[in-house]
Amino acid sequence: MNILSILPLLMLSISVYVGLYHLIFYFRERSEKFNLYFALSCFSVAAYDYFSSGLYNSLTISEGSGWQTGQFISLIFFV
Repeated sequence: MNILSILPLLMLSISVYVGLYHLIFYFRERSEKFNLYFALSCFSVAAYDYFSSGLYNSLTISEGSGWQTGQFISLIFFV
């Protein structure tokens, strides 16, 4: 594991935690859609961080292009 991939993995865990927290709030009171949208955006950021850590650990350019494609797709969902 590359030392550069530790920070995206840390951000991944924080984003998943906050996303689950707001998803639970949404399930408790379904009238507020803000919690659902924020949870989904947190999960999208978590996916981006996952692909970032994979990109930092890739050894070849062809392997890194797959990770960058995942980053691009997760950015589309975030936007």
